[in-house]
Amino acid sequence: MKYNHLIAALAVLSLVLMGCNNQKRLTKTEGNEPKKEVVKQKTIQQRAIEAQPDFQSVNALKARFQLTYQRKSVAANGTIAMIKDSICIISLQPVLGIELFRLELTPAEVLIVDKMNRRYVQMSYAEISEAVKMPITFADAQNVLMARMVVLGQPQSVLYSEAAAAAAENNTTTVSLTEGKINYQYSIDNSSLALLQAVYTANGRGGKATVTYSGHNLYGTVLFPTAVNVTYLDSKYDVSCAISLPNLVFNGEVNAARINIRSYKKTTISTILN
Repeated sequence: MKYNHLIAALAVLSLVLMGCNNQKRLTKTEGNEPKKEVVKQKTIQQRAIEAQPDFQSVNALKARFQLTYQRKSVAANGTIAMIKDSICIISLQPVLGIELFRLELTPAEVLIVDKMNRRYVQMSYAEISEAVKMPITFADAQNVLMARMVVLGQPQSVLYSEAAAAAAENNTTTVSLTEGKINYQYSIDNSSLALLQAVYTANGRGGKATVTYSGHNLYGTVLFPTAVNVTYLDSKYDVSCAISLPNLVFNGEVNAARINIRSYKKTTISTILN
């Protein structure tokens, strides 16, 4: 098996996770009252935001990753460990539970480690923002992994816009809106209020990212999906990642020790992708 495809997919996955959100807030337009049907939709959106997953830490044990990059596919077992507002570590272990690749996200940087070839890529959020043509922060990636609708802001924010469109079908509400240079489309389960899908499309020559959440289970008070599928497509990249999460532990102890890269060689994202 050529693990270069795996590290390439992991590298692009970091761009996908970091690039499919921003944190702009919607505000009410002065002098314009919402239409009756929009007020109804505002209520559904607000209830969904209030019910969004919220936890201080999570361990995703025995996770399964299916990565596809430029039509090449590879599967690997792994883990996800996250401490809210601090760090997220994605570990891929394709051979006998041995970690060969690691993605570390912190508020300061993104680190991709290819342990097999003893090399790493260190990127700032400014560099990633430039690459994907979107403003990107650690909080954006964290909220994607937490299945949260960050574009709508805090529960106290006004959750409607004159440009928003909403439709309900088969117990699912879909909300579409444009904010800045990005078009957003969220699908919400009307019964559980769980986020089912988020689609982010950059205007102009930007790409399109789709995140689908399914198999929701209740873990104590946290309703969370057991399967997450991320796809990203633009003129340069065609990548997808299906993540199976059969074993989740929330708000417990997390081993989030960072890797020591002193004996690793620094490289570039283009080198890894090639």
